[in-house]
Amino acid sequence: MGKLATLPRMATYAPQWSAMNDLTFFSHQIRRALHELAQPLAIIAGAVDLLLYEVQDNSEPPPELVQVSRCLQQIIDLVNELRRLAQQLQKPRPDN
Repeated sequence: MGKLATLPRMATYAPQWSAMNDLTFFSHQIRRALHELAQPLAIIAGAVDLLLYEVQDNSEPPPELVQVSRCLQQIIDLVNELRRLAQQLQKPRPDN
């Protein structure tokens, strides 16, 4: 089983959190999980890109492969957006 499965369950720490520490801890755990997701996604994206590259110039790539590539890119974009959100959770707000 991968490292993602070994991440501590955040709910077990809930009673110990203070208002500021909870966001920092939660943000850190999210970023760790997203990092663990990004690595296999990058490997899969590389393999799909290679398959698309190997398609003959005069032939259309299989529609299933194009769909996999498109959906994979949507997942990667979502992971990146969640990373940005987790980073923003750690930044102090101007009203504090």
